[in-house]
Amino acid sequence: MQNNATLTNEPKSSSSNQADSQSHPRPRWMLVISLVLTVTYLLVAIGSHFVISAFEEVFKSFGSSLPTLTQFLIDTQDYYLLLAFIPLGLSLDLWRREVLSRRLQSLMLGALIGLGILLVVIFQVIVVGMYLPVFQLGSVT
Repeated sequence: MQNNATLTNEPKSSSSNQADSQSHPRPRWMLVISLVLTVTYLLVAIGSHFVISAFEEVFKSFGSSLPTLTQFLIDTQDYYLLLAFIPLGLSLDLWRREVLSRRLQSLMLGALIGLGILLVVIFQVIVVGMYLPVFQLGSVT
């Protein structure tokens, strides 16, 4: 004769019940936000490449040395696209998981917020770095 637990397909151990009660369905909004961040990072990376290239041509005509920040941005402009792989990896990880623990949800939410803040900071640094030589030239005259 079969046991009651086998007929009802209930798990035999209580530890698996605890794991199930702590797992929650993947929040759809997290996936949407991570995909939006990925697209935004791509747009900023592609846009900044074209903008920095245009500024670089103008700066060459100045004939003077560039500030360190501006020179750094010009030298590293080819690597900005790599930053888009961070939210892309997070998006792919969220997409493949069906359930997330509360702790993992909190960690991913923190990562999304951090990536959003980083994007704003990167954008501001690029703007300031590209206009810095113009401000310095204006203060010389």
